[in-house]
Amino acid sequence: MKRAVDVIKKLDPRPGLRYNKTQPRLVEPDVYFRKVDDQWQVFMNDDDVPQLRLSPCTGGCSLATRPTAKSAIT
Repeated sequence: MKRAVDVIKKLDPRPGLRYNKTQPRLVEPDVYFRKVDDQWQVFMNDDDVPQLRLSPCTGGCSLATRPTAKSAIT
């Protein structure tokens, strides 16, 4: 039994690291939960949310002045 334990101790617990040298990418959740005043609340993780940007070409055009699909057909 002692011999088997000695063999197991010498084994590599992460043999794949010899072939893959890059660090694993950590996955960050989109939401997280926090207990506030005895209630669980859901919060959005804003760190990886892309920022919305509008083109300067469309910035001056309001919805009221844009032609609708119905008016384009008639």
